[in-house]
Amino acid sequence: LANRLSENPNVTVLLVEAGGPDEKKEIHVPAAFGALLHSEVDWGYTQKGACLMNEGKCAWSRGKVLGGSSSINAMMYTRGNKADYDEWERMGAKGWSYDEVLPYFKKSEDDRSHGEEDYHGKGGLLNVEKAKFVTPISKAFVAAAKERGYPEVDYNGQSQLGFSFTQFTIKDGKRHSTATAFLHPIRKRHNLYVVTGKSVKKLAFDG
Repeated sequence: LANRLSENPNVTVLLVEAGGPDEKKEIHVPAAFGALLHSEVDWGYTQKGACLMNEGKCAWSRGKVLGGSSSINAMMYTRGNKADYDEWERMGAKGWSYDEVLPYFKKSEDDRSHGEEDYHGKGGLLNVEKAKFVTPISKAFVAAAKERGYPEVDYNGQSQLGFSFTQFTIKDGKRHSTATAFLHPIRKRHNLYVVTGKSVKKLAFDG
């Protein structure tokens, strides 16, 4: 959002982040994402009633750092289910049907595995690609599902019913968070200000 808004030089944009800059080295090493959970870059929320163990409490990690949760998650790129967007639109969220939001997903993506097609975009700022290395057991798992009659699908495509290899927000072996993709390339814009370590409690409108 800061990227798109600050494209207009007549607009001044302030981005406020409660956490700090995304400088922790583990953020940028995909295999090290586990070290980010329950650390200073994680809000450390818990969900009650979501687990059978631990008195029904489950950890619900959310990013407290530039890039938000995209800076601490497992980088598995999943847009969500078509039916969810369509339900939001039916409930009154005009403009939020899947067909209406899909062009914006595509605009944001530079999909190296699919390229430009009905459900994927090319030339956007967020890198999306399938894993460079797939383990033999992963290949066998999907093959076994197909032998049992289940389809192999593109879960960011027409249907999520089936089995699939994962798509990731990784670029050149490093995490490609929203901060890396959208924010860092434009940090020198004169109309963009980024403040970290601060929280907003209210907004005062004047005029």
